[in-house]
Amino acid sequence: MPVWRLVGFDRAVRKRAYASHLFGDTLEETLRRGRAARERGFTAVKFGWGPFGQGRLADGADQVMAAREAIGPDALLLIDAGQAFERESDCAAERLPMLEDARAHWLEEPFEACAFEA
Repeated sequence: MPVWRLVGFDRAVRKRAYASHLFGDTLEETLRRGRAARERGFTAVKFGWGPFGQGRLADGADQVMAAREAIGPDALLLIDAGQAFERESDCAAERLPMLEDARAHWLEEPFEACAFEA
């Protein structure tokens, strides 16, 4: 029996698979990982953890823009902050303009799991 039927659907629905990578320790590494994902046919790529959110705002912006450059303007860019901002909503909010500039589709897990106020 097909999986779509096992989970209760009446037909199969197309889904977009995405590649998932850590941000590189260097911009070149991020570029290489993003380009490799596109070469393998992915039209959506998630980057996360690594140095993102760990240093200066400009460093994070450079990483995000390297990821965007690597995957091109037409692919979905997904960002996983890996709880980098713990409970600091202001710190996360500072990064929103650069994520918008890079046309990030989502920001995953900016805060600790129980940081409901943030």
